[in-house]
Amino acid sequence: MSLHPAPRVASQGLGLVVFLAGAATLGVEMIASRLLAPYFGTSQPIWAAIIGLTLVYLALGYRIGGSIADRWSVDRSLYRVLLLAGILTALIPLIAKPILRGAQLALANVEIGGFLGALVGVLLLFAAPVILLAMVSPLAIRVRLNQEEHGLATAGVTVGTISALSTVGSIIGTFLTVLVLIPSIGTARTTLLYAALLTLLGAFGLRSRRALIGVVCFVLLAIATLAKQGSVKAAGC
Repeated sequence: MSLHPAPRVASQGLGLVVFLAGAATLGVEMIASRLLAPYFGTSQPIWAAIIGLTLVYLALGYRIGGSIADRWSVDRSLYRVLLLAGILTALIPLIAKPILRGAQLALANVEIGGFLGALVGVLLLFAAPVILLAMVSPLAIRVRLNQEEHGLATAGVTVGTISALSTVGSIIGTFLTVLVLIPSIGTARTTLLYAALLTLLGAFGLRSRRALIGVVCFVLLAIATLAKQGSVKAAGC
């Protein structure tokens, strides 16, 4: 049950949501490369696995998001997607090491084991968050068209604007993650930063008891991740 009805998404707020989702999408992709590097390296086949699967996830997300936009309440669906993407992103630092280590060991004796291991790692760790983030654009387009008095007459401008905002966000997310965030605060905290952003955006939009539960889930995951990071550093001293 909602504590408050989900507010109608303002045009400026909608643009910000799309921009931030685009930034998080490429931020997560850059995080994927950083997490895979110690186990499988950073060769061209590894990057091909990361980029190829990311594109697959984006295609799936666009398709699923478009289907949802035609059937359900897009305002609330948009926020639910953001909230769930945030929680799943926060889960990545906790499960990354055992999954990647397991993939590395299982495929160590295979000729193209590194490539296959990277595929498995990206598939298990990043599929759900990236698919959910890709759903944001078609949902946002439908929200904006519903807001316009003559939606179809301005559909081209709407689609172009949303796509441009998402792309600019992706560009910023790429360079911000690689050049600023990961060198400054590390991979795990960068992941949590993006997760917090998505979770709070979703919770603010939904303003429901379920949203509060989602925030609590994120906080617990963040505490567990930071505690794990602290114990690792302590063990290394």
